Amino acid sequence: MSSSDSRLADFAQSRIDRIADAIDNLAERLKMTNTHVERLNREVGELRGEMNARFAEMNTRFDRVDRQVRDVEGEVILQANQIINAQRRAMRAMTRLDDIGQRPDVPKP
Repeated sequence: MSSSDSRLADFAQSRIDRIADAIDNLAERLKMTNTHVERLNREVGELRGEMNARFAEMNTRFDRVDRQVRDVEGEVILQANQIINAQRRAMRAMTRLDDIGQRPDVPKP
């Protein structure tokens, strides 16, 4: 083999070695990236689990508040009906007193 062939072979071999080193470096970086992606996926899974738990907790609390609001609304309606019934009874009583002339706010001569 001539010296020029030998230099060409050495040049080609050094080029191949550099490419092989670059591929090894890329493979190592790819492994590190893959490890990082796996860790991030685990974290995302944990965060999703936490979010789902918090959403469930929020829904439970909203349901409880909704029930309480409905209970209060029902109580307000009940009390409003009681007031309306009391007003009607008072009006009927005042009408009866007017009819018999004994209404207390009307002075007697």
